[in-house]
Amino acid sequence: MKSLFPRFLLLLACLHLTGGHWAALQGVAWVTMLVDHSREGSVVEAVSKTFDGQHPCPLCLAVADGQEEEREQKDSLIDLSAKWVASLVSEMPAAKMTSADLTYFPLTASEQSVSLLQPSPPPRVA
Repeated sequence: MKSLFPRFLLLLACLHLTGGHWAALQGVAWVTMLVDHSREGSVVEAVSKTFDGQHPCPLCLAVADGQEEEREQKDSLIDLSAKWVASLVSEMPAAKMTSADLTYFPLTASEQSVSLLQPSPPPRVA
């Protein structure tokens, strides 16, 4: 139960970052328009009036204005990301590979110089 609230907040944040809030508002606007237009005529006429784009409601206009304002804000931001300029080189000189001397640990004369015993017994789990 504890992990339900953070997951819900994460879902809301993801929806907001991807513009899901505009989709939710547009969905509310379409349902409201569909209900209002179906009171005046048939369901087929209500669907055609809702989705033809010729009869926008105030909420549809507000969503369109909000989306346009967001686009303008994104376009006006300064691009601070570093741009990598790649240049293709036909031939690149490489350093000559040399062999390295390998260093080994010295051998011990007796096996007793290496202690493999644990200093104390492991703790018991009760």
